[in-house]
Amino acid sequence: MRRGDLAAIFVLVLAAAPASADDATAGDDPHPLGCVIRRSEPDARGVSGATAACRWAVPYPRVAAIVHDQDAIDAVLSTVTESSVLPDGRVLQVHSLGFGTADRQVTLDLQLRELPEAGIRMDFRRAGRQEPLGRGRVAIAVDEGFWQVSPDGPDHTQLRYRVRYDPGGRLEPWLLRRFLRSGVTRSLEEVRRAAEHRTLASAPDGNR
Repeated sequence: MRRGDLAAIFVLVLAAAPASADDATAGDDPHPLGCVIRRSEPDARGVSGATAACRWAVPYPRVAAIVHDQDAIDAVLSTVTESSVLPDGRVLQVHSLGFGTADRQVTLDLQLRELPEAGIRMDFRRAGRQEPLGRGRVAIAVDEGFWQVSPDGPDHTQLRYRVRYDPGGRLEPWLLRRFLRSGVTRSLEEVRRAAEHRTLASAPDGNR
C-alpha cells in the first residue's frame, strides 16, 4: 500500500444524471489531461468540491476496472494510503494530506450500478457507521460524490467525476483550496496512467 502527500478524495463516477451547476461539460476549456475540471461553490454546509469531465483515448474496460476495484485503489492513487473492503461491503480508507498534517480516515458506503445504455456509475459517501479511528488519525467529515465511466467507441472512454470533501480537523482554508485545485487533477492523472498500462485481460467484461 502506497503513501502519498496530498489528501485523497475517493470513490467514483458520473452517469446519465441531469446537469446542474456542479457539472463540468467536456469540450469547454479542455485541460491537457483531456478533462474539464472545475471547482464547485460551497454547498449549504459550507463544503466545497470539484467536478471533472474527461474523454480519454483509453478503452473503456481498462478505466472501468480501476473504478471497480476499490480494494486496490490505494495502489493507483498516491493520496489513498489504505483502502480495504470490509465484510459488509463498506470501504475503510486512509488519506494523506501531507504538509505535516495527520492522516485522515473514513469508512465509505459505495453503490455500484450499471448504466442503462453502457457503462458504470459508483456513488460514494461517508457511511453512517464508522470504523474506530486509528491512532493519530483524524475523522473525515464529508467525503461524497461519484465516478461515472462510459464507453465512447472501441478505443475511448468518457469519465465524469464529482466530489465534495471536508477532511475534518482544523486546517487552514488555503490548504483545502490547494488540495481541491491540485488533488483532483493528480488523482485523474493517476487513474488514466494506471488504465493505460492495465491489460484488458484484467479488466471487467461487458458493462462491468
